[in-house]
Amino acid sequence: MRMPTHKCSLLRRAFGASVLCVLVRALVLPSSAQMVTVDFTGTVRTLYGNIPVPLTAGDSVAGHIQVDLAHLPAGGFPSPDFGFYSYTQRNPGFTFDVAVGGQLMHYDSTTASMEGGPGMGIVLMHGPTFDQLTFDLRPHGNPFTLQFAMLYTQSPLALLIGNRFPQDVQPAGMTGAELSYMDVSGNNGFEARIDSVAFVVPEPSIMCLCALFGLVLLWSRRVGYLRRETISGEPEDRGCEQV
Repeated sequence: MRMPTHKCSLLRRAFGASVLCVLVRALVLPSSAQMVTVDFTGTVRTLYGNIPVPLTAGDSVAGHIQVDLAHLPAGGFPSPDFGFYSYTQRNPGFTFDVAVGGQLMHYDSTTASMEGGPGMGIVLMHGPTFDQLTFDLRPHGNPFTLQFAMLYTQSPLALLIGNRFPQDVQPAGMTGAELSYMDVSGNNGFEARIDSVAFVVPEPSIMCLCALFGLVLLWSRRVGYLRRETISGEPEDRGCEQV
């Protein structure tokens, strides 16, 4: 027994509207799938001058960097070998946390320095003998910059395949990483050797993929109906079988 055509049409429209709602929600609402995260652990290697954190060489250090791609600044690309995403305008979404010496340092791009000095942001650099991805952040009024650098120094270079973040970063190609906490003079702070890094780049959200699949399904069904209608020369009875 077939369901009346007008009822079947209403069901198809309701399904289509639901798919569109899911797609819009996936694209518009914030999601953890927009976050690039870098987690690392290491050991303090070298101390310089006066440091506001009580440390000794050999102390453990751990850190977490998070970049919200929904608020990623427009990048600057002066050459194919260099890309820079500046946070000097205090774009939100970039945080840098380091735990060392029993203290937690939390830097946030919404309070980034506007006083000059080291660049606040994300740098991709492809040199003749190295690839380097660097995260720099310093709060306004604070002389100390946190810098985390991922490196590749073997031939052929494999950390970066371009100058765009994050799509041109290949974390598996990293051969080393370093953390520094230095003031603007370069005379006070510490450097740490990094032993482990977990770099996570977001994948397309499942919700968005499901919505796109639904749209493709609706489109293919519509094209198939129009094809059959054109061949027969008569409108097709698209009534639904009632279960």
